[in-house]
Amino acid sequence: MNTYVFRAFERVRTFGFTGLAILVAAGFFAAQANAATTIRVNAGGGYYTDSHGSAWLADTGYNSGSSTSVSTTVGGTADPALFKDDRFSSTAIPELQYTFAVPNGTYQVNLYFAETWSGAMKVGGRIFNVAVQGTTAFSNLDIYAAAGANRALVKSANVSVANGSLTIRFTRIVQNPKINAIEILPAVPVVPSSVLLASYYGNQGFNMQQVRDMESWQGKKHAAVLLFTSFCSKDIANLFPVELPAIWSNKNVPLITWEPYICAPATTPANIASQIASGQYDAYIASWADQMKTWIAGPDGVLGSSDDRRAYIRLAHEMNGTWYPWSGNPAAYIAMWRRIHSAFDTRGLGPSYIQWAWIPNVGDVGSYTLEQYYPGDAYVDWVGADGYNSYTIGVWKSPTDRFSALMTRLKTLTARPVMIAEWGALTTTSPGVISVPTKSSWITQFFAYVTTQPSIRMVSSFNHDSTAPHDWGVFGGSLGDGTFSASGITYKTYSAYKSGVQKSNIIGTTATNLRLLTDAQFQGK
Repeated sequence: MNTYVFRAFERVRTFGFTGLAILVAAGFFAAQANAATTIRVNAGGGYYTDSHGSAWLADTGYNSGSSTSVSTTVGGTADPALFKDDRFSSTAIPELQYTFAVPNGTYQVNLYFAETWSGAMKVGGRIFNVAVQGTTAFSNLDIYAAAGANRALVKSANVSVANGSLTIRFTRIVQNPKINAIEILPAVPVVPSSVLLASYYGNQGFNMQQVRDMESWQGKKHAAVLLFTSFCSKDIANLFPVELPAIWSNKNVPLITWEPYICAPATTPANIASQIASGQYDAYIASWADQMKTWIAGPDGVLGSSDDRRAYIRLAHEMNGTWYPWSGNPAAYIAMWRRIHSAFDTRGLGPSYIQWAWIPNVGDVGSYTLEQYYPGDAYVDWVGADGYNSYTIGVWKSPTDRFSALMTRLKTLTARPVMIAEWGALTTTSPGVISVPTKSSWITQFFAYVTTQPSIRMVSSFNHDSTAPHDWGVFGGSLGDGTFSASGITYKTYSAYKSGVQKSNIIGTTATNLRLLTDAQFQGK
C-alpha cells in the first residue's frame, strides 16, 4: 500500500484564491497526486526549493482562508523559510480544509506548525482542532504551549484512505487555526527496532534488591541501570569498588551520568568546562580512566579477554539548559568533552568497552542550541535527550509533542542511535488535579511512540519520586494502579509500564552472555 507523509506550514492573515482559482488549482493538484509519488505544498506561500533540493508547490488544495507572510526565523528546522508563509482561517464557515486526491491506502499525516504571531504567544492564545478523514486527530491544539514561540512543531497521525481523497480540516476554538506546509511522501513501513530497557533505580547501585524486585515484577531484565557521579574523591571511592560491581553483578550494564561537579554545585566554578578543557583536571580524569580500565578488564585483569565488562558514559548532560555550570559556553564544552574522551582512547577503551552518550535536554533553554554543543561523531556514540511530561512546563504534552521536534533535529544532526536517558510523567495533570489513569495513558503512548522511531535504541525511565508533586516513579513510587510484593515490601506499580516493557522489541541483558549484551546491542545497531 502507498503511504504518504503530510507536512503543513502556517501563520494568520492575507488573501486567498478566488473560487475559480481554487477549483483550477485543486484539479491540477489532483492530477499531480495521481501521477507522482511525492507531493509537497508550501501552505500560504509560493514555489520553494528546500535545503535537500526538494521542490514545494505553491499553496493549493485548500477551500478557504487567507495567507500571510512574516520575516521571523523559526528554530528547530533546517528550512525556516517554509515557516515564513502560512494559511489561516478567520471564519468558522466554511472551516479551513485541505483536500488531496491520493490512491487508496494507508497514510501518515505529519503537520508542521510554528507560532509566529505575537498575539498568540501565550498559553491559550490560539487553540484549534485538527481532523483527518473526518476523525479528530488533534484536539485543543495549542502551538505555543506545545513548542513555544517561533519553534517548529510536528504533529503526526496515521489514516486509511478508501475513497481516493484525503482531507485535513482545521476547526477554530480560540483565535484562527493555521498551517505552514504539507508534504506527501511514500513511507517505508516502520519495523520496530530492538530497544534497550534501562531505569534509574536502586540508589546508584547501593540497593540493587530494588532493581531485582522491579525486574521480577516486569518480567524482564534491565539492559542498563542509570546512576550519577561527580568529579569528587568521595564519589570515585564508591563508584569503582561498590556501585559498578553491584550493578554488573545483577547482570545490568552501568549507565554512568558523569557530572562535572566538583563534589557539589556550590563548590563548582562557573567556568568548569573551560577549566577541564585547559587541563586543570587531567590528573583526576587520568585516575578515573585508569580505574575504569581496571574495572572493565574484569576479574582476570586482562583487557581483551572473555570476562571484560562494559559501560555507558553520559558526560555533562543537559548542556543546552541553564541549570548546570558546564552550560553557556559551547566551545569550552566541546573542548572539555573531546579532552576527556581522548583520555579513554589512549587507554584502549574503545567502543566495545565504553559508549559515549551525548544527552541534551529535550528543548533548548538559554542562548544556545543543542546543535552548538555537539562534539562531533568522532567523539559521540549515542545522542538523545532527557524529556518529561508535566503541567508545570506549561501544558500536558503527549510523547509525540514532547519528542518529535527533538527527533527531527537529531536526525538532521547525526545518524547516531538515540537514547531517551530520562523520561517520565506526573499524575498531576493540572494544578490540584491528580489522575493515575492519565499518567498511565501517557506511559502507554510513550511506548507506542518509541515503536514508531527506529533510531531510538534505549529508553531509561526516571523511576524516582522526588519532592512533591514530582512522582515520576512507575514502580515503588507514591501512586499507581496496582501493587507488587517482594522482599517483604509492597510496591505501588503502574500496569501500563509493565505492559510497555512486555513488547517483544524491548530487550534486557542475556544472563548467558558474559558481557551481557552483544556488541551490536551495546552500540545501538
